[in-house]
Amino acid sequence: MPHFEKPVSIPGMTLGRYHLLQRIGQGGMGEVWLGEDPRLHRQVAIKTLPLHNQGDREFLQRFEREARASGIGTPAYPACA
Repeated sequence: MPHFEKPVSIPGMTLGRYHLLQRIGQGGMGEVWLGEDPRLHRQVAIKTLPLHNQGDREFLQRFEREARASGIGTPAYPACA
């Protein structure tokens, strides 16, 4: 069975402009982190994907469907990155 790497996500690490504060969940699609957007001075939820799935078109489409279905970007989830 091949070994698949996960992205290295560490509290205090920066992804783009976001600072990771703590992992708040993990599942089949990846990990969810509490992060901070220093430009907007607010907390956000950040989902990281396993490295082995980042080139998988079907996986990415499922990820996008999940994001749309979850209501990200709506008043119920105003601060998801």
